[in-house]
Amino acid sequence: RRGEAFSSAGHVTPSLFRNEPHLDMGPGDVVVLAGGGRGITSHLARAFIPFGNRVVLIGRTAFDPGIDYEALVSKADEQEVGLHRTSNSQEPESCGKGIESEISRLIKCLEISRTLKDLQSSGIEASYMPCNVTDRKQVQAVMGEIFKQYGKITGVIHGAGLLKDTLIQNMSCEDFSDVMNVKLLGAWNLFNAAKRPGLRFFAALSSVAAVLGSPGQANYSSANRALTALIRRLGQKNPHVLFKSLILPPISGTGMAEDPEIRDLMRMKGMEEAYVTIDELRELFCRELFTANADDSPVMFMRRLPKVKTSHLDSNHVPPKAGRIEAGSVTFSKELFPLIDSVLDIDMGAGKLLANRTFSREKDLWIEYHKPFKAIKHPMISAVMAIEIFMEASRLLYPYLHIQGIRKARFLEWIECPAGIERPCEIACRRIGSGQTEIVCDVSLSSQDISPTGRPIRRMSVNFKAQVVLSGQIPHHVDEPPGFSVQTDELDTPPMDREGLLRWYRERSDFRGRYRVATYVEGTGAGVIRGKTIFRETKDFLDQADAQYQYPPYLLEAVFHLIASHAAVRDRSEERFMIPVEIGELILGMRPEYGEEITLVCRMTSKESSGSWWDAGCVDEQGRVIMHIRGIRMRWLSV
Repeated sequence: RRGEAFSSAGHVTPSLFRNEPHLDMGPGDVVVLAGGGRGITSHLARAFIPFGNRVVLIGRTAFDPGIDYEALVSKADEQEVGLHRTSNSQEPESCGKGIESEISRLIKCLEISRTLKDLQSSGIEASYMPCNVTDRKQVQAVMGEIFKQYGKITGVIHGAGLLKDTLIQNMSCEDFSDVMNVKLLGAWNLFNAAKRPGLRFFAALSSVAAVLGSPGQANYSSANRALTALIRRLGQKNPHVLFKSLILPPISGTGMAEDPEIRDLMRMKGMEEAYVTIDELRELFCRELFTANADDSPVMFMRRLPKVKTSHLDSNHVPPKAGRIEAGSVTFSKELFPLIDSVLDIDMGAGKLLANRTFSREKDLWIEYHKPFKAIKHPMISAVMAIEIFMEASRLLYPYLHIQGIRKARFLEWIECPAGIERPCEIACRRIGSGQTEIVCDVSLSSQDISPTGRPIRRMSVNFKAQVVLSGQIPHHVDEPPGFSVQTDELDTPPMDREGLLRWYRERSDFRGRYRVATYVEGTGAGVIRGKTIFRETKDFLDQADAQYQYPPYLLEAVFHLIASHAAVRDRSEERFMIPVEIGELILGMRPEYGEEITLVCRMTSKESSGSWWDAGCVDEQGRVIMHIRGIRMRWLSV
């Protein structure tokens, strides 16, 4: 420009998590992925399983879904072996090459077939359409067919690529333009064919070769550099569409960088450590698409930045600001995750996270009020706050997903909090499986034991554990099981107003202040109780005035209190106290409004000498079930 050379400048910047993503996906959305049903794009297609949307894969390979490619590949392998065994015969050389070419084509089709079956078995609709992205008419025809079938295209991922490596002095014009056209012309054709109302994002896969360069890949490096520039420009001209150019490092597990020659080249350049696994890339991709700053168009994922002369890359890592938690490529405001102090380790590919939290009565204002019964010496960490911790840890690992509920919660041993004593704890979260449009995390909270004198000792014990269920859908409503609701004609005891409940709190427990959550009992019956609570938020943390919970914990606390009061209401001589020790499943719906009156209905499902089992539901003022809990186990405790 005017005689001066300019280049891009890059710097290390974790994206800032926002509780409300700028992009949301659902079953009615359609995502088109160019790059075939193989390699990196096939793995990125799997990233959409938790959202339940439709996926259409397009690529150059001719593919017939009605053909059994497993059998054809096996038959072709036998033919090739037979040809090699008769190598002394007069078989022409072209015959062997023809069989090899056919086997290569069939293997590609087999990979596409397996990708489609994998996606479909996971609960999403997936299909494949042959298309050469450099051919404008083909692209328009395929996109037109998708619009005809589904009525919309929500997003496009351009992952198509071509390698024709050779030193630049030996590179023909066709070698250069063929590689360039797949990246640059392909992106242009895809966008122009998809840009109708409803298109919300367009992501392109570039390569670190665009920044680093690569011997023998002047065409590939230039194509990716031009692609990144095009995506930036399209984003400037189309602000209603989210554009991302993802400058990828070498990917381990699939893609071009798995080629042995490319591996050797990366080793020679000292870039072998830069490899990112395909599972890590999938998580980075989702974080970038759903939670990151929309204005960051070119983004490069690297373990360490390369040293290059053609671009200025500032590798200085700036520590997160006060009040922020860093987890992988994202920083989180502590006010949105008030029960996590910091993330000690995260492995996005394996789905593992280790975090810590130190509790104290001075910092955690809610602890002082949580003393369920008078005989206990010190207040303790509540089960509902442990569940909140589990939700927060899971969101740190999967910030682009939404909490659907909790399963198999176990409250094993309480954590007492003496005055002036800090209780350091560890939170371990790991993915244990992903099923039909959901991801499940196993989470535990372990505390450092303390001696009878209050002195911390080194041993850690697991106090709480549960499974957290996440998906791409924002919870809105819960389907109440048939016949579950408690009718007024089942109640045979008189109501208990707020004054009566406060008297029960004073006589039967040592709950105080914010933990006196039940506001009204309509009555009880044989194995049923019905009451109310008011949804309120208070300042629960000394240093976080605007802390927000993943889901209001005091709703579940009110359910526990209502069930615990059932026996005492029906039998005034009962002196034992009931505490929750287990939850089978908790399903979340829409969050209530501040100050809204919530109706609580609880029904006993079984009874034993040590306690009882309950189901419960929370209903808002519009009659919507906003939380349903199955398998609450309450245990008797003599005090």
